[in-house]
Amino acid sequence: MNKIEKSHAEQNAEGHAESILELYRAYRKLENGADSVMVKGQEFESTDRIRERAEENARSVEVRSDWHTPGDSESAKPSEFLILLSTGGPALRIVGDLGNYGNPEGDFTMQHQDWGTPWTDYRPEVESNDDWIDALDWFANCFYFGE
Repeated sequence: MNKIEKSHAEQNAEGHAESILELYRAYRKLENGADSVMVKGQEFESTDRIRERAEENARSVEVRSDWHTPGDSESAKPSEFLILLSTGGPALRIVGDLGNYGNPEGDFTMQHQDWGTPWTDYRPEVESNDDWIDALDWFANCFYFGE
């Protein structure tokens, strides 16, 4: 049986997804009382430092608002977010919606792209899809999307 070879963009997405899952799981261990955790050879003793490490993964964080009447500042509040993790070939981003208080809510999507290809949704091959959804939610909530 031939194994389907993954594209460079898929390999990039897989690496970032593994990193997000690893940081999330380490965060949960500390939250549940562990004194310290190791992530890729680095020891962490606080959840704050793990969140900082997660924030360091983003190349940029952007928001945009919905259509609205000029001058209507209430409608001009951000309604969508984008966290750019890598650029070029391959590029990787996380996109999703923001709630009324500027917090990520609903479903978030990780998307990859290579030179000359459209953005494509990416879901990692994980033991538990719920674990991935929780990790992506945690990661998106490490960032501030307000003014």
